[in-house]
Amino acid sequence: MVKNLGGKHGKKIARKNAYSNSEVNHNKKMRFASGHEELYGIVTKCLGNGQFLIICIDQVERLCILRNKFTGRNKQSNLISIGSWMIIGLRKWETCKPGKKEKCDMLEVYTNNEKHKLIEECKTNLFFLIQQENILLNINDQEEDSNEYLTFSEGKTNNDDVGSANEKEGDALEVKDAVDVVQSEDDDNNNEMIDIDEI
Repeated sequence: MVKNLGGKHGKKIARKNAYSNSEVNHNKKMRFASGHEELYGIVTKCLGNGQFLIICIDQVERLCILRNKFTGRNKQSNLISIGSWMIIGLRKWETCKPGKKEKCDMLEVYTNNEKHKLIEECKTNLFFLIQQENILLNINDQEEDSNEYLTFSEGKTNNDDVGSANEKEGDALEVKDAVDVVQSEDDDNNNEMIDIDEI
């Protein structure tokens, strides 16, 4: 057997302890929310230090805390980003201060394939989560579009902008008139009969 001499905690990352993602996904059983203390939610913001802002299916924004079960070796199969779907457990035993967000614990994370399966097989209505996911994706698209079409000006005042806008409209009309004149001349030339003997 090969010795694990590779650095700190070498035996933890040994091949004998590793499972490939394909094996885990095939053997993994779908988990659904059960009871009143488990809700479906979608991540809206990653705060760091194992904390996320999440909007639950009851349209309340909560602070979700990542448990130790999902850290360490298991974090590779449970990647969390903005738009990730998950099951959260409410903390009924904890009192919440006024003006603070209610805390909850993460119980399950869904991959994209599991998300589609969840929408098909789940008995609860997940329309709110689908709507929130579309809003999050559209916000990112709008930010990219706004960056593509930036325009810069030379520090003109509003009066200069109005005058330049009128000048641009006048230039556009002159160009349009010139194009019409050229097209009419071309039409006249095409209408004249060509005499082959002259060529």
